[in-house]
Amino acid sequence: MTITLEPIDLTYLCKTPGVLRELAIKASAKCISEKGSGGPQSYAPLLARLGKLSSGKETLDSLVTWAGASGVEDFRPHVQAGARGFDALFQSKGGRWIPVKSEPFRVAGKLFCNHGVKAVWLHDDFRRACIVNLRNTFVPSKDAISFLLRACFESYVRDEPNINEPCVVDVSRFAEVATGDPRARRANVFTPHEVPMMDLEEYEYILRRFWAALELSEIVRPGDMPRDIVGTLFARPQAGL
Repeated sequence: MTITLEPIDLTYLCKTPGVLRELAIKASAKCISEKGSGGPQSYAPLLARLGKLSSGKETLDSLVTWAGASGVEDFRPHVQAGARGFDALFQSKGGRWIPVKSEPFRVAGKLFCNHGVKAVWLHDDFRRACIVNLRNTFVPSKDAISFLLRACFESYVRDEPNINEPCVVDVSRFAEVATGDPRARRANVFTPHEVPMMDLEEYEYILRRFWAALELSEIVRPGDMPRDIVGTLFARPQAGL
């Protein structure tokens, strides 16, 4: 069995009694071992269409109609709610949303990684690389957002002179709507202005503890930890959009 991880998976899979630096290695290893390889319930097709929504080439109605006829029936309302959340974000904030492809690469053993950036959000006022959370079963803590901002910076923004900041777009929470209105997700946008990026030393410490959990789950072998784990674990093999 191989496993593919991106930064948000670390915040989702690790078990901790509090902040991420207190990651419990044994409990996290068990969670990693139980991680599935994915299935038909995926937000990836929605994320791929958001560029057309932001540019006006697709309407919310057409996107909701598409979502209502695709994928797994029980999952369709979640995709539609996510589409409404992003439409509200684009209506209020503007800008162009350019989807980014990320090709997994082998790090060691059974472990593959990618940078986890889903889009570059271009605006007159900013150029952001965005990590996105659409899981309604996972509401990231402030500590997790701080980690993800650092991960986004180290794995993507650092090598992109045309991107000026990392960003986390959390679309996990349902928005408050009037009775009878279609369900929608609320898009919460976090940059280092709202939540400071995690200190680099703490970020590296968490990556090393997570690697120990990967060893215990037998995804990687003892002794295979990269010397530069910050520059290896989620970093892109090649720079460029």
